[in-house]
Amino acid sequence: QDIISVVQNASVVDTSDLQTELEHTKECFGNCIIKKETEYAKLWNDWYKKCDECKYDKVSYDKAYKDMRQKIKRLQAQLRDLKGKSTDSACVSDTQNQLF
Repeated sequence: QDIISVVQNASVVDTSDLQTELEHTKECFGNCIIKKETEYAKLWNDWYKKCDECKYDKVSYDKAYKDMRQKIKRLQAQLRDLKGKSTDSACVSDTQNQLF
């Protein structure tokens, strides 16, 4: 009897310590989860802002590119007009020179 009672008493664990440790572990995990969720939310917000900036940059770039293409077309048209006028005036001056 005595041996059995000693073994039984030795194997009895104080569950209040285990419960306290379990609660502490759960609290630590909970804090880790909250920390990771906060980090994730920050990363998501940073990424989302960057996407918006990229969209804005692309819109700005597209507008600037379109404006530049229009300016180039206008300048090309002006150049054609100037070339046409210089050719016409060259013909006129040649004609006038031939008349004299």
